[in-house]
Amino acid sequence: MLNEKEKEILRTNLHTSVKDWFFKKDQEGISYKKIAEQIQARKKIEKKIPSWFENENLLFPPSLSLEQSSSEITALYKASKLPKGKKFIDLTGGMGIDISFLSQNFEQLVYCEQNETLSQLSKYNFEVLGLKNIETFTGNSVLFLENNHVKYDCIFLDPARRKADKKVFRLEDCTPNLLEIQEMLWEKTSKIWVKLSPMIDLFLLKKRLPFLKNIFVISVQNECKEILIELEKNYSGNTYITASNFHNDSWSEYLSESTKWETKCMLLEPQNEEKKYIYLPNTSIMKAGLADIYCQEQNLVKMSTHTHLYFGNQMLDQFQGRIFEIKQEFTSKKDLQKAFKNKPCEIICKNAKEKAEFYFKKFKLKKGSNKDFLIIGTHQNNKVSFFETLRIQ
Repeated sequence: MLNEKEKEILRTNLHTSVKDWFFKKDQEGISYKKIAEQIQARKKIEKKIPSWFENENLLFPPSLSLEQSSSEITALYKASKLPKGKKFIDLTGGMGIDISFLSQNFEQLVYCEQNETLSQLSKYNFEVLGLKNIETFTGNSVLFLENNHVKYDCIFLDPARRKADKKVFRLEDCTPNLLEIQEMLWEKTSKIWVKLSPMIDLFLLKKRLPFLKNIFVISVQNECKEILIELEKNYSGNTYITASNFHNDSWSEYLSESTKWETKCMLLEPQNEEKKYIYLPNTSIMKAGLADIYCQEQNLVKMSTHTHLYFGNQMLDQFQGRIFEIKQEFTSKKDLQKAFKNKPCEIICKNAKEKAEFYFKKFKLKKGSNKDFLIIGTHQNNKVSFFETLRIQ
């Protein structure tokens, strides 16, 4: 804990560089290293977990635990999706962000964490937050679960995604290994919720996990943050997949069945009338494999089988993604350079032969615009098109 002197120093130096404080000589009642650790941690969670940042009595762990923890917005999203009930257990507690926001969903919760320092820190923070319904356990959570006879309404886990200091994402490489322990888990509950890496293969996930009821692809500001799945004992229906994106202070969601993953959007034909807009579905819809079915429902056509650019003549106000108005399509390098002369732009490449950096150099273009975009994509006949566009959403 920090004493009052240390808290005051922390408050007045939150935006100060404190890297030299780790070597600063302590004074009576003041540990500069301890304060520096907390200041650095708070800088990292200021935007990620704002309500915790504002509480000066909370303490934070080393940077790795901060990086792997859920953000406040994704924790709140989980709380809106997970069921309510009496008993809940989190097998991989970490910093305790998820369980703290889930504490209102259940009467009794158990937080498990094998790292003793992290576990004690979380226990202290739960007390500061007044979360009296969370019990903490330090040790191997799998053994803890095997050796007790309690039935839980829900079991939650966020398997560690590091192995020999390398990031991993396959189920069998994470700890605990869900594939190995799922039979034991079903003896303790009828509902399992798991947080997974954005890198996980959703198609393979469905094949390897029986009773998979829901998949949630969660993005914040169009960046995929995590995959959340729900398993229900003996469930045999279709798997539902929800693409969720938090943007401009609100969530947008698109729900479909995984049986529709194979739906293909109609392709753009060379002889079709000229199109006015290019549409790019948000990251969650793309990651969920639902781009084609979503855009087909919006009456859009796709540039080619492997080029995720979608075209339409109508302005879709509720489209979940980015919209670009087409100014012109270029047929020569000279015309392209003339259009972007002295005008900064950004480049988006979809199934193009080269990456954006190559085209910046080739056409001698300037970076730095959030409105003017050069969009490059390949048609079904392998022809590459260049579009000058203006982003309107």
